[in-house]
Order: sequence, then C-alpha cells, then structure tokens
Amino acid sequence: MINEKFEELLRVQEKIKGYSFSYSNIYLLPYLRIIVGYYENIGIAKVNPEEVIKFAKNISFKEKIGMSFFFFKQYLSAKRRPANETNLLDVFDEVDVLYFSHDKHLKEVKNQKINVWTSPIDQIITNNFSLRSETIQLTDDGRQGELSRRLYNLKKKVYLKRSFKQLLSAFRMNVAAASNVNGFNEFIKALDESKLGVTFSYGEVNERIEYMIESIQFFKELLIAKKPKVVFIYSFYMEKFLAVVYAARSLNIPVVEIQHGLIRPHHFAYTHWDKVGLQNLFFLPNYCLTHDEPTAALINSTAGHHIRAFFVGNFNLIEELKKRIVNPQSTILSKENISDRHILVTTSTTEFLPEELCNTIKNDHDFVWHIKLHPRYTNELGCQQYINTFKGKNVRIYYKEDLSVFDFFELCSVHITEWSYVAIEAEALGLTNIIVGDVGRDLYSDQINQGSFFYSYTEQDIVKILSDYSIFDRKNRKAIAPELAEQRLLRFFKQEILKE
Repeated sequence: MINEKFEELLRVQEKIKGYSFSYSNIYLLPYLRIIVGYYENIGIAKVNPEEVIKFAKNISFKEKIGMSFFFFKQYLSAKRRPANETNLLDVFDEVDVLYFSHDKHLKEVKNQKINVWTSPIDQIITNNFSLRSETIQLTDDGRQGELSRRLYNLKKKVYLKRSFKQLLSAFRMNVAAASNVNGFNEFIKALDESKLGVTFSYGEVNERIEYMIESIQFFKELLIAKKPKVVFIYSFYMEKFLAVVYAARSLNIPVVEIQHGLIRPHHFAYTHWDKVGLQNLFFLPNYCLTHDEPTAALINSTAGHHIRAFFVGNFNLIEELKKRIVNPQSTILSKENISDRHILVTTSTTEFLPEELCNTIKNDHDFVWHIKLHPRYTNELGCQQYINTFKGKNVRIYYKEDLSVFDFFELCSVHITEWSYVAIEAEALGLTNIIVGDVGRDLYSDQINQGSFFYSYTEQDIVKILSDYSIFDRKNRKAIAPELAEQRLLRFFKQEILKE
C-alpha cells in the first residue's frame, strides 16, 4: 500500500526532474514532493477562473473599484510594520545552539515546559560544552509571544496578497503566480496521470508557496539576529519547520534533524533523495540523528548525498526510563494486579480498531486490555465509542488521563497496534509486538520477516499468538545503556558541528 504509493511518487519525480522549479531563487521540487507525500489533496475545491471573470463582469464599475480599494488597503495594512514593532535584529539575543520545537510535544516537568525530543539533547550538550542555547516553540496562532504574533501576521499578509491577486486576475490583469514556475504544469500533469489520486488547487498551492517564501525570509532575519552555530529540529517536513531548514541552510548554518518516529524505505521525507539530481536541496537537513543503526544505514544509502545520518539513540525513551528509576511514579495503573496478563493497544488513526482485533477483545476472558487512544486523533465522542463497544469487558480506555506509553510499558508485556511507532519503543524494552492491518505490515515488514514482530491476518491469528503465555514473561525485558547514547551524541557534536 504505502510502498506502491511511494514508488509511484518516485516515478512522477523522475518524469519532471529536468525542470528548474525555481521561484524567488528557491528550488521548489523537494517542497512539492513532501506536501504531495504527506498532505495528498491540496485545496480540493478548485476555483474556476472563468466563473471568477464572469462574476467580475456582472458587478458594477463602482463595486469593482470598491473591492479593489478594500483588498489593496487590507494588503498594505498587513504588510506595513507597526510603529511599535522593533526589528528582529533588536529583539532576540545571540545563541550558539538553537532548537525549534512544536507545542504538540511539550510536557510539564517541575513547573517547567520541556520538549520531549529536543530537551534531552539540549541538556547533554549544555552539560558538556560552554555554549548558549535556546528553544523556540513555533506556533502561528498569535498567542505565544513576539515570534508567534509575527508569524500570525505574516500568514494574514500572505492570505490577503493571494486574495488581491485573485481580484486582479478576475479583471484579466497579469499577476505573478507561484504555479507559473518552470515545471509546475508538468508536475500537475504527471500527478494527474499517476495512480496517486492527488488533487491540487492552483490557488491553494500558490498561497502555500507564497507563505513558504515569506516564511523563509522571516526565519533568515531571525537566524541572522541570533547567529547560531547549529539548528536542531524534528519533523522537518512540517511546513513551518521546512522554512526554518531552508533559511538556515541558505545561511550555511547546519541543521540537525532528531528522529521522532518511524523511518522506513518508503518514507517521503528521509529516503531516495539521491535520485533527484545535483540541485541544492536546502529543504532537507544536513544531518539526521537516528534511534538505531539500520535507520541510519537506510538514510545514508538512499539520501546520503544530501542527509548524513548518525545513530545516537532514542533520548525521549532514555529520559523516561531514567526518570522512572530515580522516582517511580504512582499512577492509576499502580492499582492493577501485576500478576494478570496485561496487553497495551495503541491507536494510530481516526479509524476505529480493525474488526479482527475488536472481535478478539470482545471474545476474550483471559487478559486485561489497555487501549490508549492517540491524543491527536481522538475526542470525547471517539472515546465514548470505544467505551460503548467494549462495555462490561475487562477493557480500560484511556484518552485524557495523564499517562504516557512508558507508564504502560511497566505493566504490560504485549503491545498491539496497526502501525504506531510505539512498537519500536516497546521492542527496545523487550515487549512482544503484534501488528494488525496492511499499513503496519508494510511499515514493519523487516521486523515481521525477521520474526521479531508478529503479524496477524485474522482473529484466529491473534488468539493463537496470545495463547503462548511465554510472551508475557517479564524475564524478556531488556535494559538500555544511556551512557552509550550520550557518548555517541557528544562524538557527533564534536566532530560534525564543532569540527574538533
């Protein structure tokens, strides 16, 4: 499934790689490939230019002048720097190491908000080098301080700019459009002829590209002001992060991506970039710090000309384990009978659990089932659906409870999922993983083929796997060596960043 989609995208990429894809001196093909891979349908509701022109013809000249004046006034208002707004160069202090994070991965520890991916690395680097560091939380809702407010205003400006351009276009006036770049029409044609099923709206793509260009310039100003020696980031293919990456690399500031999830041979962001050609790929980070050696080898073999990967370890996992050793937590899970056989089920999407897994849970009388709903995809209604489905069973549903998957690892011996990255973390600690569904089969094909993960096709398969009670043996647990991960990180930082 995912493999086929990725191969199809590579075929599209091969068809159009000879075009320049240049807009404002930025090579856009990597950006377009990423948004196709992750967002699929961009602005499905397409605007028919003929209808816009027809609308423009049917309104009075006075109305046309009024509309034009309104958009022009709004655009100038958004573009004009407020009188009390200082230059970015005067607002932010210089640093040596700069981290960018997202509020989705924040947690509170001792009344202080930290990011689960960047904070452990920052702590190690700060403890070993006399370097100034800072973490910037990116959000565009305008409520999180100076930087957030400026990003919010930037987005408004781009939206008004697009609206004004659409109005000019309705009057048959020629306007510069991002989709006019060399190769864009060929890209759309190749997508239409492919099996990807991707739909692009020119207006939506124009706005996204315009916003990307403006954001890159914004982050250039920020980075010039802060003068970091290195930028750390994660989920670099998120659009705000892509602008940060491009801005930093265009200023010769190295960018280090921290692995935060599963990376496999068909990953749209990390693999097969070497096939693009020799043009600059500033949308990609210089480095990627991975959780395991096979992932580093995969990136280096398919994208090593553009992204160099180094195996260091999963510091989020390490920090969670260290915290529990020093200060064992008392949670609602502490009330469970540890002698029972506990199973953790993690959800991955908005879809309900596969039918074969639901039937297994409904018909079981031997195990305690802990279903942890993914916070990104669930709500009160979704949680209630699970409660109603498994009513009266030996099943616990978790949605808003202050629990992480690591709390469940201390209790459960078996983990079942469609394709959650939790499987990799569970494997590191010696839990048994059972994968259900076609997506998980593709993502975890290596582990399934090697026999380290189970794959279930039917309810009978799941029941058969669980009937071997040895998989619940807590003697299977593994220990990790945090000091080795720290040594690998410091060695990378000295050699690649400090050049010592």
